[in-house]
Amino acid sequence: MKNLLDNPSNNSVEELYDFLSYKSLPIDDDGYVLGYKGVCSDGWSKSGNLQTIVLQGEVNERGQIMNRIGDTIEVQRRSVDDNRQNQCSHGLHIGSFDYAKSWASDGQLLLVRFNPADAVSVPQDSYCQKLRVCKYEILEEVEVEDDSEIKEPYYGVYTNGFGQDEDYDYDEDYDDEGEYEDEQY
Repeated sequence: MKNLLDNPSNNSVEELYDFLSYKSLPIDDDGYVLGYKGVCSDGWSKSGNLQTIVLQGEVNERGQIMNRIGDTIEVQRRSVDDNRQNQCSHGLHIGSFDYAKSWASDGQLLLVRFNPADAVSVPQDSYCQKLRVCKYEILEEVEVEDDSEIKEPYYGVYTNGFGQDEDYDYDEDYDDEGEYEDEQY
């Protein structure tokens, strides 16, 4: 995975395997890892830190960051705690479905993706279900239901909940006997 090899920290690379191994979190066709983020109902992060240097994203007077679908959020890598022994600390947080869902109980659950090169640390608490990164992209809001978790590698566009384009008829490329028809060689 080229993106992982671009990560400047050997410790971050080793720790990322702990995070990825929890329920085999999906990777998209760009080599980005998909995860989840729980935010307040108005889109602001649950907590804030005024000392964090935010490079991309809107910040309020309490240091919380706004999370809108389509936004890329980025902080200076040095603003993210790289010590996995520190359980609750500064940085951008992403979690597994189960972990982030608990943070979204009174807010929103977001599907996000991050480049493995932007992984900083995986705290050892919570069974390695959370991760601190310096950058992520917000893809879509996810319904907080038990069957909303993506459980397989993810390929495709981010639409209507996990890549299925409602306007595309997936059966139209097959003939009446189920054979694939491709007129473009």
